[in-house]
Amino acid sequence: MKIAEVISTVDRLCNNKIDSTTKINWLRRLDRQIKEEVLDTHVKPEGYTEPDFENYGMDTELIVPDIYGELYESFLKMKIALEHAEEERYAMEQTNYNNFYITYQAFYNRNHMPLNKSVTRYR
Repeated sequence: MKIAEVISTVDRLCNNKIDSTTKINWLRRLDRQIKEEVLDTHVKPEGYTEPDFENYGMDTELIVPDIYGELYESFLKMKIALEHAEEERYAMEQTNYNNFYITYQAFYNRNHMPLNKSVTRYR
C-alpha cells in the first residue's frame, strides 16, 4: 500500500486541514517503529530490502502488507483526532489502531523466524 492511497482514503473519510507532509512524517515514524519493534526482532525474509526512511513520499510503499492497511488508516485518524482535540474520536481510533497493530504483529510473529537472542537474567 502506498502512502498516497492511505492519505487519500483518510482525507475522504475524515475532514481535516492537516497537510500531506505532516501525514507522511507520521507514517514514516510509524514505519520506523514497526521496523524496530516487529521486523528487526526476526530473521529477514529472502528478498527483504531496508526501507529508505529519508525519501518517504506519496509514492512510497509502506512496510505493512495491504491486507493490514487499516493499521495506517486508523493511525492517521487517531493522530488527526488528537490534533483537533476530539477526545472521543481519538479514544475510538486509538483502540482501533492498537487492535490492528496487535493483529499485524501476531501475523508477523507466526510467519517469521524470531532472532535467537540470549536473555540475561538479573538476580
